Amino acid sequence: MVPLRVRCVSFALRATLKDGVSRDALYWVYQCCIVASNGGDSTPGISVTRLNGALFSAGIFILAFHALPISVSTRRDATSCGQGKTLAASSELRLYSVASSASGEVTVYVCSKRSGRYRHVGPVRRSKVTWSSSMPGPFSLAAPWGGGIEDRLVGQDTVRVYTAVRNVQTGESGHCRLGGADRPGQLPRVRGIFLDKSGSLAWVVIMRQGVQGPQIGVCESGVPRIVDTGYGIDTASVSLHGSTLTWLDSGTRQSATLR
Repeated sequence: MVPLRVRCVSFALRATLKDGVSRDALYWVYQCCIVASNGGDSTPGISVTRLNGALFSAGIFILAFHALPISVSTRRDATSCGQGKTLAASSELRLYSVASSASGEVTVYVCSKRSGRYRHVGPVRRSKVTWSSSMPGPFSLAAPWGGGIEDRLVGQDTVRVYTAVRNVQTGESGHCRLGGADRPGQLPRVRGIFLDKSGSLAWVVIMRQGVQGPQIGVCESGVPRIVDTGYGIDTASVSLHGSTLTWLDSGTRQSATLR
């Protein structure tokens, strides 16, 4: 029969290798100390007068040994923040794409440079509704959010354009459809996007169906809102300062607050 001391250390090692310095790992190191204090007896006790120093040191070593690679790995992830092609970057975040070696499909991620945590931004997965999808851009970052423009093939020949954002900390996401067109020759032409720290994404597009011409809109918590339309909009004048969007319409300064 395997001695309790050996089994205890084994469980502690497996717990730390699987989950890091977690509650389970600390629990098994604690049990190692209890078993050691009983001289290896199968019945746990709480006396520490006979604590086996060597076994206690082994438990601490297990935790220290695994804690070291955790910190090193975090620093490595924070430095590289994923592989793939950089699409946008700031002092806090990196937005990048990775192509699947099997299918060639490209997935876009947002990553925190500080923690190394990353989240899937898009495109949406294939389904019975969405035959295929891609994120051609443009892209934008505003910590803790990253986002961009996504094209979806819905059915055999129906294409729709969406915004897509993701919070790297909470995983919260949001999507809004741009315009009502669904054919390649009628889809809105995206001139630019602007993202604020609340996750609201503003777009500047040229509409080619319905009310044609420039359009400025915003996606707020998954709800679209049109703030201005018309040929008087100077698309090059649009800018975002904090949560205030400004632009020129027929030479007059306009503004809207993103919510």
